[in-house]
Amino acid sequence: LTPNRSFGSAPDGQLFDRQIFYFVTHGASNNPASAPVPVMINEFMADNAGPGGLRDPVDGLFQDWFELYNPNTNTFDLSGHFLTDTLSNPTKWQIPLNTFIAAHGFLLVWADNQPEQNGLSPFGDLHANFQLSTGGEAIGLFAPDGTLQSSVVFGPQIQNVSMGLFPEGSTNGGYSFMT
Repeated sequence: LTPNRSFGSAPDGQLFDRQIFYFVTHGASNNPASAPVPVMINEFMADNAGPGGLRDPVDGLFQDWFELYNPNTNTFDLSGHFLTDTLSNPTKWQIPLNTFIAAHGFLLVWADNQPEQNGLSPFGDLHANFQLSTGGEAIGLFAPDGTLQSSVVFGPQIQNVSMGLFPEGSTNGGYSFMT
C-alpha cells in the first residue's frame, strides 16, 4: 500500500474482492468512494486591462488572473499545493494553509506577483508570486508531492479576452470568452 491508504472489503465483512481505499476509515464502515478528481485550471486572462477587464478588489489594478475549479462533490483542501508559470519549476509558489474550494466551486488567483496581498481580498482570492505573459507561457497546479494536477499552455493573448474550459471543468478544449 502507498501511504495514507487502507485495504479491506466493501461492503464491510465480505471475504472476497478486497480493495485499496483512498479514504481511510479507522473504526468506521469502509468508504469505497474513488479518489477526488484533481482541481483544474478552468479559465485565465493573461492580458487584463481597464476598462473592460477585471479589477483586483485589493489594489484596484487590472492584473493577470486565473481561476481554479473543483469538479468534486466535496470541498477540496488545496493547502500545500503549488502554482507556477514555469512547469519545470513546480514549487514556484505554495498555496497557503486553510485554502479550500467548495464542491463545484471556484477560486480566483491573481497572477500579480504580490503574495503579500493574500488574506486581504474580501472574496478570498489568492495572489501568486508570478505574472503571466501576454506572449504565451504555462500555468501549472501541482500536488504537495510534486504530481501535476492541472496545466495549461497558451500562446499569444488578446486583451480582455479570457480562455478556458466549457462547460466548467470539461476537457473538450479551450474556448475564448469575450465576457
